[in-house]
Amino acid sequence: MPGREETFPKPRILSAMLPLDAPLKATAELDFAEALQPCIKEGKEADVAELTAALTSARKMVQWALDKDRSMVSVDELVSRVRAYASLLRGFKKPPGATTPPPAPDAAATPEKDAPENDAAPPPPYAETAGTDAAPAPPPYEEVAAASSTSNNAASSSSSPPTLRHAVTYAWRDLLDTKGRDWAMSDSELEEASVLLAAAQALLSRAAREPLNDSNAVATFGALRRCGGLLAAARALVKAAEAAPDPPPPKKDAKDDKPKKSWFGGKKKDDEKKDAEAPEQPEQPEEKKEKKSWFGGSSKKDEEEAKEKASLDLRLALAEAWAALALAEAQHATIRKACAASHIEWSLIAALCVDQRDRYSKSIAGHIDSLTKDQETKSVKEWAGKRVCVAFLKTHVAFKSAYFEGVARYCTGCANLEKAVRDTDEDACGVALADLTEAARLHREAMSSASSFVAAAKPVCYVDSPLVAIDESAALVRRALDRAQQLNNGIFHKPVPELGPLPAPKSLVTAIPYEEPAPSHLWTKAAWDAIDPDKIDAKFGPASDARECCTIS
Repeated sequence: MPGREETFPKPRILSAMLPLDAPLKATAELDFAEALQPCIKEGKEADVAELTAALTSARKMVQWALDKDRSMVSVDELVSRVRAYASLLRGFKKPPGATTPPPAPDAAATPEKDAPENDAAPPPPYAETAGTDAAPAPPPYEEVAAASSTSNNAASSSSSPPTLRHAVTYAWRDLLDTKGRDWAMSDSELEEASVLLAAAQALLSRAAREPLNDSNAVATFGALRRCGGLLAAARALVKAAEAAPDPPPPKKDAKDDKPKKSWFGGKKKDDEKKDAEAPEQPEQPEEKKEKKSWFGGSSKKDEEEAKEKASLDLRLALAEAWAALALAEAQHATIRKACAASHIEWSLIAALCVDQRDRYSKSIAGHIDSLTKDQETKSVKEWAGKRVCVAFLKTHVAFKSAYFEGVARYCTGCANLEKAVRDTDEDACGVALADLTEAARLHREAMSSASSFVAAAKPVCYVDSPLVAIDESAALVRRALDRAQQLNNGIFHKPVPELGPLPAPKSLVTAIPYEEPAPSHLWTKAAWDAIDPDKIDAKFGPASDARECCTIS
């Protein structure tokens, strides 16, 4: 006699994403003709007029496309604007028609096979690989910075190919600067990396503003995968910029150099005669220099900061963190689409949710801990100029990881419960009861963390509350759990077994590589020769004063 058939509804996947548009990666407008004017050779202004006009226009169009109020700008148009501007920026790197020189012997000491062949997809974060036999965990930031400094010194000692990459100074807001300052960077590669980071932020913010539903799940999935590729390209550009030789100081005229005798504004000959007549002064002890760092070490920190080229959000793992978040949210769209299809098996949905739990609880949580190290703040005002706080990030990760694990347990419980009803299987009923009991507990944990997230978000930005969606999912769990308890108490009378393992995680998302553009045809030999590299004055460092705190809108 055939058994009965009883089916249970697929889980309801919430649509909440993490808002990342506060604060925005913003920059002021830049006129390239004015910025390059000190470096243009006399009488050669006409040779670069078309190029500087194109650069100014392309940068303005990127800023226009990045405006969060322009919701009609498609992903393809945004990426197209970015690539058009990047094509013009890449002409600063080397002369027209020049080929990239082979690496120096010192730089090629590491075998090529040790590096990933395709840098389009971000490598697994340290939290996923530490303590395993897989790829070794990357070193901490301090070791990376020290290795970068060593490579910079080695590269500076060798002869460098001609480049104009430091001809223009760009200023962007540093998203990780606790004082809320802008950062100036005289490097076209860091400018391109900043543009890619801003474009990725725009795509992530758009996914958070538009509630995920069945009609836009596919488009959101594709946009977030494109976002992952942009962030991988940004990370590669920052690594290349920090490994490049430091820009040389601008050459001065002989008239300006004759009176000076030292690097630090030495005295003129007349002053030297006066000093010779004056009695010798005892040497000042160097204790004052040490005292500067006794009160919080500010002097040493400023010295270290002055040596950096890239802004803090480019130097640290923000691109990797956002790439992990982009792929996790793309997986989110995949799970929602799978739950809307009746033919998808319970086991596949459960495996996708297990992977999603690992992304939040291990990868993204590890990135947040790294980025917010020594920033244990709960108030937005304590993070000057920033509309972000640690609690806002950590509570989001906590409720997402608990929620997706709870959905995975619901799927495995429903699969076993359907089997118990169909085959009158008492063992399957016990497994279902254990899984559904754990699913109910995880939903309660997710509800608690989501409440904390909504509370932490109030001073940060507006968020769509996930509480209603989690409660609806918890209601499905309770109905299935009641049915399992009814079967066990009325028919099988078996003790609840220990909780079994979840299925192996399964991922269906990868980043779409960013198509790197070739240098623009506007970079002619005449345009290149019109710019004097000896007059380039590169600048790196803070470009604005500290902000008290931003305006909450």
